[in-house]
Amino acid sequence: MLTWTTLDEWHYQVSLQLRTALNSCGRKAAALHREMLQKGRPVRASAGSFQNALTPSTDTHHLRLDEFWSVLDLIDNRPVLHSICRQLDLLIAPLPRVSEDPQADLLGAFSDRNGELAETQHLLVSVINRTTKESVDGARHSLLREIYEDFCESLSLLFKLEQACLAGQGSKLVGGDADWRQRYEVFQHSVHAKLQDFKQQGSSLEDLSSRVLKAALESDGCTQLSVPNFLKLLFLDQSRSVAKAFAESLGYRLGPLPILDWQPERQDLIQSYSQLESRQADTAEKISNALRDRQITQAELSEIYQELVDEHQAQVSLVMNSGALPHRAKREDF
Repeated sequence: MLTWTTLDEWHYQVSLQLRTALNSCGRKAAALHREMLQKGRPVRASAGSFQNALTPSTDTHHLRLDEFWSVLDLIDNRPVLHSICRQLDLLIAPLPRVSEDPQADLLGAFSDRNGELAETQHLLVSVINRTTKESVDGARHSLLREIYEDFCESLSLLFKLEQACLAGQGSKLVGGDADWRQRYEVFQHSVHAKLQDFKQQGSSLEDLSSRVLKAALESDGCTQLSVPNFLKLLFLDQSRSVAKAFAESLGYRLGPLPILDWQPERQDLIQSYSQLESRQADTAEKISNALRDRQITQAELSEIYQELVDEHQAQVSLVMNSGALPHRAKREDF
């Protein structure tokens, strides 16, 4: 899976995705700054400084953690969260909302997932035929990103399947409408606790300086923790408890990124594609069987998860057998 070899590269990609998300929804920095002030969201007083901090190429200005979180809470944040979680070997998907018709939501999840898979296959054909406008490396990076997004859509499907079965059993479903202050406070508490843990490690921790830890712990709401240092914290936290709290505060759940075989096999493309289609049929059948009595056990969810992993292995095999990705992208520790 595509990851980045340095913190600077990772932070640049996260910042780039944030800027792209803002452009996609037509949000200008100055207008966003005014909106955040009007809504009582945490943001610095200077609109110019805030705009500079939103510029991916800047080395002198960075968003504070509370600003970063608030911006994500106000926009379509999925691409940004994808760029964060990919580096941590995690999948991320929205928490299913309480619905009057979970079955319809489940059908929508199937449709969204099939759409993502189709996009990946169209991109694969473009890479093979070299009809994409991107460079070879850029096209490969896009392909890896699409594969990751497919994984996340499968996780979303699994969550909505779980919701549909819970609704069928008459279980109480929890909504996600908590006030933003409450959600941020819970997340900030997790950050503070992890920073405190790292501070107690003392000299054994070389990656977050004592100055950074002291400033963050002494500030109200960890306002002195910059986004690059927050990303470093996420990476260093092997328990992924901070990442979990971060995702949940924004309405998402996490899952592990499956470990797959990225080596090419001795198969032609049609054989590989046939295996992928077969795996997709197996997944649909397994889900259909689970929904038949509108009850689902943890064992059944685990079986469906494994079917999804096997399906994505078939997808990766198709990509690798095409020659579009000559080797697996690797990441070194920062």
